[in-house]
Amino acid sequence: MLETDIVNETIKHVAETSDQFTPLMEQGIMTYPIPFFGNLSRARVVTMGLNPSNKEFTANRGWFADMSPDVIAERLTSYFESTTLLPHPWFKRWSEALTHINASYESNAVHLDLSPRATYPVSHFTSKEDRLLFLKMLHKDAVIWIRAMEAIADQIEIVLAAGSATKKYYINEFIDVELEKCKVVLKGNRKRGKGPGQTAFHTLMLPSGRQIPLFFCSTGPSNGDVLVEAIRKNASEINAKRRVT
Repeated sequence: MLETDIVNETIKHVAETSDQFTPLMEQGIMTYPIPFFGNLSRARVVTMGLNPSNKEFTANRGWFADMSPDVIAERLTSYFESTTLLPHPWFKRWSEALTHINASYESNAVHLDLSPRATYPVSHFTSKEDRLLFLKMLHKDAVIWIRAMEAIADQIEIVLAAGSATKKYYINEFIDVELEKCKVVLKGNRKRGKGPGQTAFHTLMLPSGRQIPLFFCSTGPSNGDVLVEAIRKNASEINAKRRVT
């Protein structure tokens, strides 16, 4: 099963590198690496963010000690479909935004992050050393989301990315500037504008050479309805650019 394979690979990858990034993790919280939220196998739309919140692992959210990769994969695949466990509130505005392009996590969308590790919130990292370490983590973990996206690349119609990767980069800038060694290319104009909710259209080229349309909004879902409004305003163009699969 694709989802279980990716969870297995992610657990191994994180275990091999976890000592490097201990300062970024809040101690005393049991977490698992999360390579995706939702059903990968049927996804046609991908939303993309920074990394999972460690608040995902608070009590009564369906996470237990010693969960096997199979169980983790099932929890993540059914993340938006459970009748007893609601998605983290962070997904509320993404879910609202998806309705404007006739998509939903329950039917045809999945969420990927630049890193599968649930760290402190990025706002916690105030020192230059911590911010550089966080960016190093994003570099190290790029193989995970790239692997997941390559696995479903033939069926992806569009990627929707939003937010920033520390104060240094927006997510589209990070992918464009920092992931050349991963053989990922982001085509299109990424010139910064002023104010919240700046948008851009790109083409994301994966290491395999597959090319996928990507819409970017500079404001993530944690900051009010800016993202929802940006996708609503650009819905016609987003739908026009969706790749026929």
